Amino acid sequence: MGVDPAIWRCLPPMYQCRMTDFSCWFCDRQIERADPHALLIHVRSLWRWHDSPSSDDGPAQDVYAHSGCAKEHLRGAVMTLEPSVFGEDD
Repeated sequence: MGVDPAIWRCLPPMYQCRMTDFSCWFCDRQIERADPHALLIHVRSLWRWHDSPSSDDGPAQDVYAHSGCAKEHLRGAVMTLEPSVFGEDD
C-alpha cells in the first residue's frame, strides 16, 4: 500500500522535493552536486551544548547552503569560516 503519486501534484513545491534534493537555506535554489563544497549546517542551542556537550538530545535542525551563498552570508564581525571548509587553501 503505497502513496498515490497524484498526491504530489496538489502539494506546495516545498513538499514535492525528493529526499535527495536539497534547497539552499539562503536563496532557496536547488543545490547540485556540481557544488562540491556545499554545506550542511547543524543548528542547536549553544547553552544546551555547552552544559552537556556529549548529549545529542534536544532540539536541533540541519539546513543546507550553496558554498557561494554560505561565503556571502556567513561572515562574522570577528570570525570567518576556515577556507578549507570550501576546499580552498588557507
